[in-house]
Amino acid sequence: MRAALVALLSVLLAAPTSAEPAHVERIELAQYGLYRGDKAGEIADAGTTTGTTTMLSNVAFYEATSRVPACRGVGFGVVYRPLGKPDGASAALRVVWRLPEPGLRNPDNGITYRQSVSILVAPLGQARLRGYSFDHDWEMVPGEWTLEIWDGDRRLLAQTFSVYQASCPGLTSQLRWQPAAAAG
Repeated sequence: MRAALVALLSVLLAAPTSAEPAHVERIELAQYGLYRGDKAGEIADAGTTTGTTTMLSNVAFYEATSRVPACRGVGFGVVYRPLGKPDGASAALRVVWRLPEPGLRNPDNGITYRQSVSILVAPLGQARLRGYSFDHDWEMVPGEWTLEIWDGDRRLLAQTFSVYQASCPGLTSQLRWQPAAAAG
């Protein structure tokens, strides 16, 4: 009995006290461009231009491009996969949208944003979407929009999109994401 107790105690002492921390080696870019999806919810996200992050379902990319028409309902972004060890562990990553000058001025709070920042927890090895959609006229600022994903002080991904003024009637509702309030 005592030998079994000593053996059990030695196993418990040798076992790690916490899970191995995630180490992100790199990020693989799987897809980029224009997408559409169904709004599945919103979460508060204080560092973003609108103060929320929209959760989507049924996401489909319909054009692989870095040129983005400044039209209400257009979504653009990337599908990425953080890779590292141990597979399946989660890593906290910082997502930064660098916005063109003069920035985006949110009329609801009076703040002009030159970047939009979120922290997300991403499982290693799993594909994730990060994007931006134009839901308000004040967001549609033409210029270079750069999406960056950081692990601490290491920038692991940068993707630039060129947003341009466009005539929007030619975009069909099948190609644009309609916010729930606008879809009525």
